[in-house]
Amino acid sequence: MEYVQSQLESTFGKKVEVHVQSMPKTTRVSNMLNGKYDVDFTGLTTGYNDPYAMLSVMMSGGNYNFGKWSNKQYDQYLTLSSEEMNVKKRLTDLVKAEQVLDDQQPLTPLYHDGQAWMVRRNVHGLVFNGSFDFRNTFVTK
Repeated sequence: MEYVQSQLESTFGKKVEVHVQSMPKTTRVSNMLNGKYDVDFTGLTTGYNDPYAMLSVMMSGGNYNFGKWSNKQYDQYLTLSSEEMNVKKRLTDLVKAEQVLDDQQPLTPLYHDGQAWMVRRNVHGLVFNGSFDFRNTFVTK
């Protein structure tokens, strides 16, 4: 967190003053639920590999929409995408929703955490996403 603090202060100078306040997660979540914060530094992950999983977090009334941001157009695009059976049309709705999110900026991703895995060439069917599912994984000689 100190790195982010130093980068914000060096980028914006005296326009931004950052005070870091560490606290237990339960206190932080309680403060967020009650709107007792200016900025929160937190992580977000999903259980499945689909853009909707991340984008739906910011829907009006969402459990993790701590800032209580709301945008009817954004909600509409996500609702349309959840009902659309045509993959290309669904993706178009998700992209439009993301554009609204990017324009309104109710949250700002600072980085995307990556992972490096070493997998032997004889391991097949291993899928990397939000969960570990080895049902389709097999090993050959």
